[in-house]
Amino acid sequence: MIIRRNYNYRVVLAVVVALMLAMIGVVYGDLTVGLDSSSPVGGCNPFSENFNDGVADNWLTDGSDTWAVTSGVYCMTGNTLAINIVRWTYYDGDSSDFTYQARVRKTSGDTSSAMGLYFRSSDGAVGNNSYIFHIKVNGSYAYGNYVNGEFDWVSGFIPSSAINKGFDVWNTLKVVAQGTNFDLYCNGTLLTSFPDTSHSAGKVGLKAYDQTDYSNVVEFDDVKLSCGGANMGATYLLLLGD
Repeated sequence: MIIRRNYNYRVVLAVVVALMLAMIGVVYGDLTVGLDSSSPVGGCNPFSENFNDGVADNWLTDGSDTWAVTSGVYCMTGNTLAINIVRWTYYDGDSSDFTYQARVRKTSGDTSSAMGLYFRSSDGAVGNNSYIFHIKVNGSYAYGNYVNGEFDWVSGFIPSSAINKGFDVWNTLKVVAQGTNFDLYCNGTLLTSFPDTSHSAGKVGLKAYDQTDYSNVVEFDDVKLSCGGANMGATYLLLLGD
């Protein structure tokens, strides 16, 4: 009888916690909004940004004048002073385990330079310590890793039918980071998975190339980060017991 009561208590407690999390999700749009950078499960700063208000809230740039919110999208408009320079912008908040995604398209420019995401950046910049995942308009993708300013290609550019080719077409890029494992998606299709131990946490950002010979214009929209679901499951297991 005592065992039965203890089990019922755990069940009731789990239900109460689930209801509280659901209420938080209604208000904030993310059930894991309470997990911040001081969280013992690794830290996560969730956000969702569609730029419809004309402002890139909490986003910091590389200091160039190439980034601006225009017509409800976050746009990198290249200038003629640059020679093969990576332009970047990041969300000011550190996260460890997360799902990070954004829509991206190039409206004009060259076909050879890439555009996409970077994550777990130590200082917000793309080229010091971070992972990158980007695509080209020719329908190929690549991913790599910066460590102390030195870049290492984990892969060269790989063609994929999951990537929409050409200009003025949207692609949704997504990264699922869990510990030392990473899953990379485009338009809902898993492109690849890889393990790496270089960076455990950091900031997430957007990147695009600015080149002298082309007027590169790259747009981003519907950028969001949600916290990993594994920790939620661990909470329920702890409450329910064996």
